[in-house]
Amino acid sequence: MIALPYDYFLIGWFVLAVASTAYVAFDQFRGNPELAVMKWGFMLVTLYMGPLGLLLYVLADKEPRPGERMARALSYSASYGQQQRRTDGWGRSNACSRRAVISNLTTKCQKENRMWNTSAATFAFIAAIICGNVAYAHPELQSAEPAAGVATASPKRITIRFNETVIAEFSGVELRDQSGKAIATGKSEADPANKKLLVVPVKEQLAPGDYKVEWHAVSDDTHRVKGSYSFSVTR
Repeated sequence: MIALPYDYFLIGWFVLAVASTAYVAFDQFRGNPELAVMKWGFMLVTLYMGPLGLLLYVLADKEPRPGERMARALSYSASYGQQQRRTDGWGRSNACSRRAVISNLTTKCQKENRMWNTSAATFAFIAAIICGNVAYAHPELQSAEPAAGVATASPKRITIRFNETVIAEFSGVELRDQSGKAIATGKSEADPANKKLLVVPVKEQLAPGDYKVEWHAVSDDTHRVKGSYSFSVTR
C-alpha cells in the first residue's frame, strides 16, 4: 500500500534496478567473453545498486563497440609488423615474424584483459562496500518515553530516540488502546536541539490500561523503518 510520497521513490528505484539488471544480463550473455563469475557478479551488483550498478558496469566491464576490439588488435599487429621489418631488414613478413607478431599480440591482449578485469573487480568491490554501508544504515529505536513495558501516568507526549537523524515530515506514531481504538495525537516534530528525537504530542488524557505505539521513521538517507512497543497507564 502506498502510504507516503517516499514509497513512490522506492517503487521507481525498484523498477530501475530491475531494468538495469535486465540490461546487464542481456549484454553480458549476448557476447561478452568475461568469466562467468564476473558476469554473475556484475548482475548481482547491479541488482543491489540499481542504476548506479549499471553505470559501474558501463564504465568498467561493458564490451567496446562492435569492431573496436578487432580494430585495436589489427593496429597492434600492424605496429609490431612494422617494427619487425625495421629490425630484421626484410622487405616482407616471413613465417617467423608472423609467429612473433601473433605471440606479441596475444601476450599484450592477455595483459590488457588481466588489468581490465582486475580494475573492474576492484571498482565493483569498493562500490559494493560503500553502498552496502549506506544500505544497512537504517534508523533504529534506541529509547522511548514512555518506555516499552513500563507502567506510568498518562503521558502528554511520546518521545522516541533514534540512532540517527530522522525526517519528522515522513515519520510518526499511531497510538492505540487495548481494544485497537486509535488515540488522537498531534503532528510529529523533531526536537530542535536533537534531530534524533521524534516528539509526538498526545491530545487526550489516557485512561488506565494498555497502549500500543506503532511508529515509523524515515532517516536522512531516505531509509524507512517501522516498529511497535507497548506500555501501560495507571491511575
